[in-house]
Amino acid sequence: MPAKPSPIDKFFEEIFGFRPVKAGRAYEMLAAAARKLAEPAARVLHDQDLTGQECTKPYQVDVLITADRDDWMGEAKDYTSKGSPVGRPDVQKQAGSLLDLSVSGGEFFSATGYTKPAREYAGASERIVGKPIQLYEIRPSEPPDEAGRITEICINLHACTADYDNARMEFVFASKAKEWLQAQSPGTSAQAAVGEILRDDGSVMTTIARLTEDLGGDFERAFASFWLPGGNIQMSGQLLPILGITYDVPFARTTSEIRIRAKGKASVIIRAADGSTDKLITDVDLKRIRFGDDGEVTVVP
Repeated sequence: MPAKPSPIDKFFEEIFGFRPVKAGRAYEMLAAAARKLAEPAARVLHDQDLTGQECTKPYQVDVLITADRDDWMGEAKDYTSKGSPVGRPDVQKQAGSLLDLSVSGGEFFSATGYTKPAREYAGASERIVGKPIQLYEIRPSEPPDEAGRITEICINLHACTADYDNARMEFVFASKAKEWLQAQSPGTSAQAAVGEILRDDGSVMTTIARLTEDLGGDFERAFASFWLPGGNIQMSGQLLPILGITYDVPFARTTSEIRIRAKGKASVIIRAADGSTDKLITDVDLKRIRFGDDGEVTVVP
């Protein structure tokens, strides 16, 4: 008679669309998936056989992690059906395997936490067997797990841009220019090229763009006056001497809001006992996981 599915079995099926037949396998695969998402650069495999240095019978390893050229043996226990934490005997059993395996240390994954003796033994494992054991809690997340985390970033952009269509520019003409302008017949149209300020010999002294490239103001409008002795503007083929320029440019204000949210909803938390890992994983990220026939866990884009 098949074993009654645990809460983890049901959770796994909701996420991945299938349920492994072997008892405990769903949690092993979930732990491998969470471990891969927590450290994408690591190579993670589930359900591997490792041969020890002394024992000829291979050890079944729930999760095998290779990070920075070091191999770590992972043990996963799903005690959600009985609701009890992992105790010292389970951790001690892993420590015994570490003595015979050519790995750098062990990682233990629990969905229900650990007893105090289990935590104490894991903390002392490097002194006891010469290899560390890192304890992880991997389980479906709950609303309190989101407390203090950033779930959304809101950016308010306030922009002020120069409204040149409604800008006003006035030239302070020298006496010679005023006389020329007054001498023009009423109704005569005159076209001025005001993009450049010219010297008496026709060479460019400066440009309007250069004078207005750094618009200062109070975010309502920009205004400034420039003293330009020796400057001229060209109007109807004439160089008209000016003393300076005054401009008044209003600003147009725009406001926009950008919200950046994580894709999907928080589904799993992976938390290391030493605080090195504390990550919420969304259902969208979990569904990017693929389990290869050789046991390798990969993440699709």
